[in-house]
Amino acid sequence: MLIPSAYAAINQPKNCRHKEIADPYRWNATTIGYILDRQEYLGHTVLGKSICENFKTKQRRAATPDELMIFPDTHEAIIDQDTWDIARKIRSKKPRVANGTYSHRLSGLVYCVDCGSQIGFISPEANHSEKHYDSDSAFQCGNYRSKSGECVSHYVKTSVLEAAILQAIQAVSKYVLENEDEFIQQLKAVWNEQQTRTANNGYQKLAEAKKRMAELDEEINKLYESTIGGFNSMIEQQKKAEGEALISTVLFDNVSEVLHDRVNVRDIRPMTDRDYTVRGCTALLDAIGGAIHHIGNVHKYARPEDVPEHTMFVITTDGMENASRRYNSEKVKQMIERQKAKYGWEFLFLGANIDAVETASQFGIGADRAVNYQCDSEGTALNYEVVSEAISSVRCSAPLSADWKKRIDEDYKKRGGRKHK
Repeated sequence: MLIPSAYAAINQPKNCRHKEIADPYRWNATTIGYILDRQEYLGHTVLGKSICENFKTKQRRAATPDELMIFPDTHEAIIDQDTWDIARKIRSKKPRVANGTYSHRLSGLVYCVDCGSQIGFISPEANHSEKHYDSDSAFQCGNYRSKSGECVSHYVKTSVLEAAILQAIQAVSKYVLENEDEFIQQLKAVWNEQQTRTANNGYQKLAEAKKRMAELDEEINKLYESTIGGFNSMIEQQKKAEGEALISTVLFDNVSEVLHDRVNVRDIRPMTDRDYTVRGCTALLDAIGGAIHHIGNVHKYARPEDVPEHTMFVITTDGMENASRRYNSEKVKQMIERQKAKYGWEFLFLGANIDAVETASQFGIGADRAVNYQCDSEGTALNYEVVSEAISSVRCSAPLSADWKKRIDEDYKKRGGRKHK
């Protein structure tokens, strides 16, 4: 069976980064390990495999087992649970390690002159025969007899290597004793050159870090401006439309914050940077569940004439759920499906840095109401333009067309995968 790189080289050569493959049928042990660990083969959907801990640098870490979002039995399994458990049990057994006798003071310090790989130590303790020879203790190239290496043996006895090192030490020591002042000057020159090089590298890294921080600050400022400006522009457009509209706005990161609670669109003041701030994580489920629960209760106890004719629920997120505590995906899905079926609510899901369609499907929102967008100032501004058009359509009692998201889709396909500020 072809390895993924070889398969890609044959079927998708334009997108393949690996041009030279030593053996197209030799699978790496790490790759096999990843395959054996995937719960998707049991028929489950696993989300939240990585966690973003810093929204500025976008640095991510692997999620712990407790942090994973697992949705069981979402598709057909290709392996049964018992077989998967047996494989996990076998892989969890730690291999036996050497007790210290198979090491040498030069281990890790000797490299092959041809291929550059480390030369491994062959311990005489590995030879369990009664007779021991000088050649039992030796070093040999790490690429010799390896799966991918093509180097030759480069076998050298430890005694020969130690003798060569001792000879070199004696020669240097003799030179130092005979030319002490000259050696000190040479040593100072090397040390000064190394210090200068280290300082220059430090200044260069510092300058690069400052430049990157400035770029990130500029990018984040543009996103802030686009979000605030796009929201305000959408509200101004809706103020000009005929009819009444009540706006509820919930901002969320690690917590949810209600900015507007069923406020008449004409009474909403412009959003500012004091209203819109970003702190960290993404409590997406808590924000959705809390808003549905609150608005649903308001509609439930309001007079019939005070209940809006149409309710549109727009969800926009630039990251994956990772901080909710009160609601889970199954509960949110039940709530959304109930509001759609019983009260005719319209739900839209706009997501960046995630698979928006897949994520929305876990919440009971169809693919025709979900869209991926480009997470930059241009993509954010376009979001509000398209959402404003969708709101205007619903306010006119017109059905939301299937191509409501066409402009966002086209923009994402055109610019997706490229970096934009």
